[in-house]
Amino acid sequence: WTGNMGTSDWKDCGNWEQGKVPTSSSTVVIPDNGDIQPIVSGNVTGNGLWTGGLVGFAYWGTITSCSSSATVIGTIYTGGLVGDFIGEMSNCASSSTVTGTDATGGLVGYSSGTIDKSYATGDVTGTEDVGGIVGENYDSNISNSYALGNVEGNDYVGGAIGLNSYGKIEFTSIATLLDQCSK
Repeated sequence: WTGNMGTSDWKDCGNWEQGKVPTSSSTVVIPDNGDIQPIVSGNVTGNGLWTGGLVGFAYWGTITSCSSSATVIGTIYTGGLVGDFIGEMSNCASSSTVTGTDATGGLVGYSSGTIDKSYATGDVTGTEDVGGIVGENYDSNISNSYALGNVEGNDYVGGAIGLNSYGKIEFTSIATLLDQCSK
């Protein structure tokens, strides 16, 4: 599946090859012309593993310049953008309200990737491993990122990270971050 190269409006399904929505086995190519930023809003509800406002499970991928304002409700591995994340994320934002049980985060539920210049402003509610940015952070690098929403849970609850195992976390001031993230 490839968007019609004659127009940059990939959001118009009339421009899609074969005029149909891609399936989970389709290869999707979105032209990079600088003004395309995937934005998700509405409701996302999952009853099993891996629920995210943008992606449920991202395995060795790159996610950049995206945002979600969806209401995200899941169980294990629930995030405002991604439920379970292994890869690279930068310049992303979530204002999603996120509710889950284990590994629940404003941006990512469970991370083993790299997150840079990203933030979450929505409220996060969970049971265990609950964080404003990431619920459970395992061997992951998080830099220049922040969270501003309320975070509630029972065990391993943090404003930024709920549970950090072997992860590297580097934060700067909010003023510095806002300046860096706007560039």
